[in-house]
Amino acid sequence: MVVRRWVAAALCLPLLALSACSDDEPNAKDEPSPSVTMPSSSTSPSESTTPVPITAPTMPAAAEGSGDKAAQAFARYWVAMVNYAQETGDTEPLKALHSEKCTPCSSGVEAVDEGYANGKSMVGGQYKITSLKAVDTDQPSVRMIGLVVHATRQKKLDRQGRVLSSTPPGYRGFRLYLRKYSGEWAVGWLEVNGG
Repeated sequence: MVVRRWVAAALCLPLLALSACSDDEPNAKDEPSPSVTMPSSSTSPSESTTPVPITAPTMPAAAEGSGDKAAQAFARYWVAMVNYAQETGDTEPLKALHSEKCTPCSSGVEAVDEGYANGKSMVGGQYKITSLKAVDTDQPSVRMIGLVVHATRQKKLDRQGRVLSSTPPGYRGFRLYLRKYSGEWAVGWLEVNGG
């Protein structure tokens, strides 16, 4: 019954309205820690560069509450974790952010797992949030976050580095239905529009 209400509420809210709205500029404390790969500097042209290991983003302190601002901080963290999973193939931290009943969440994780199966890899597909807004629901324990991201081009490669498929860059809309489970935020349901 709760899922039906979530879906009904989501169908009433056009994502186009969200693309024009955003919350205030995020504070540094609202942002998850970055996960980037930087080549080490080389003193000689013949030396190869060694990538610095990528670490999973950490939950920002701003996500520890239970209100809209905390839910928005968690949504930013979730996007950072999606980027981390797509860049590394490590989906375990992302899975930990999803309710077991969130089948769209599982489908997204499975797509990343498939992209890295049998020596394959993925390049690109990183999300940058362009709009993020908390949306009222009739469920006090549920926070709905509407967000729009711009995704970079993503290529799926075979083990030899040949391109198997390519997804063009573009905007994608998400509705995250967040709920606290045992005191921790989790994505209880997810809707995707575009891409």
